[in-house]
Amino acid sequence: MANEVGEAAAARDVARWPRDASEHGSFAAEIAHVKEWLRQRVDWIDGMLVAPPEITENPDGPTTVTPAPQSELIYTLYGGNPRLRGGAVAPDALRSEEPVTFPAGSKYRARGYNRLLEIWSGTKWSRTIPGDLGAPYRSSPRLANLSSRALVEGGANVLISGLIINDADNKRVLLRGVGPALTEFGVSDALADPVLTVFDSNGEVVAENSGWSAENIAEQIAEVAERVGAFPLNDGSNDVALLLDLPVGSYTVHLGSVRGSSGTGLTEIYEQDDIGALINISVRGSVTGSTAPLIAGFVVSGNEPKRVLVRGVGPSLENFGVSTFLPDPVVRVESAGETIVINDDWTTGDPDLVRAVNQLVGAFDLEDGSKDAAVVVTLPPGVYTAVISGAGNEAGLALVEVYEIE
Repeated sequence: MANEVGEAAAARDVARWPRDASEHGSFAAEIAHVKEWLRQRVDWIDGMLVAPPEITENPDGPTTVTPAPQSELIYTLYGGNPRLRGGAVAPDALRSEEPVTFPAGSKYRARGYNRLLEIWSGTKWSRTIPGDLGAPYRSSPRLANLSSRALVEGGANVLISGLIINDADNKRVLLRGVGPALTEFGVSDALADPVLTVFDSNGEVVAENSGWSAENIAEQIAEVAERVGAFPLNDGSNDVALLLDLPVGSYTVHLGSVRGSSGTGLTEIYEQDDIGALINISVRGSVTGSTAPLIAGFVVSGNEPKRVLVRGVGPSLENFGVSTFLPDPVVRVESAGETIVINDDWTTGDPDLVRAVNQLVGAFDLEDGSKDAAVVVTLPPGVYTAVISGAGNEAGLALVEVYEIE
């Protein structure tokens, strides 16, 4: 650009507008000053960023990853991001200040980490090795929706779903309470007259619906349902649906009966955009042994693995005034009919990791020695089911929770 302007044009510019004259004495001196300023600025930016680890690859053998000077290596062995959203170190990540050698074919994911940069920079992390997560566009993994099916009984024994919304002024969600439509899927005891009520964290009613097609936005609800892949509801049916814009906060969704009748009901929560995040979804319902479990389905979207905490809570519900809790819940995570992980008592797995994650995500503590179930698992994008059953064919109320960790 300086060459295109040239000394002659610069001189004519100063003659016409004297205030444009360089404080450094000449046009050439001004250009030299800009170049030096940019060079120093780039050096400063480089100094604020953590250098990525160095990779030494053997085409037919192991790979050695060496942390850059003044940083350490933080990594996982399954492809998960060692950096949580917000910058914290993942609870299951490994650390090393020395080079680490990975066997051929390892699905490791590593970053450089320099804690000393905390007071100077917005990040203490380098980019990921090997390569950036996701390609060509990295869509952050997220909990996209929740569905739960259980017996809805008259009175206070409603099916209760919970969700926590983070990082959004208004998060658009589609909420559905399905009863009559379940008969088309072979459910003989479908709830005939569902009613859906949404409460905020103060117990105030946010919205209520007892017949989706009676809403003045029924056409829009049907369009949204089709877009997110939800099965259609018949015109005039007693199934219920709400389309809401919810601010940051925690909410509970109650699926009950208009007339206090009993039957199997399905609650569905669908997110509508990438604004904000559903960081927790939960369901409370009745369990009868292994024959009538509490079933919660959820979707991990994006193109990276998602680290989640799945809990099946029974005995700890007594601390919240629930006397008819499930004495010994078993939690099982499935995908396409295959069991991915199963846990009976949370202290038989990795209790230290579960404790750390409970604190990280803000979940209430599980008492040592309790029969509650909990597991930390990393899941690739896909559709999953969390199944809570009772050991020894026991019955009672249980709570299934899915928390995103990163």
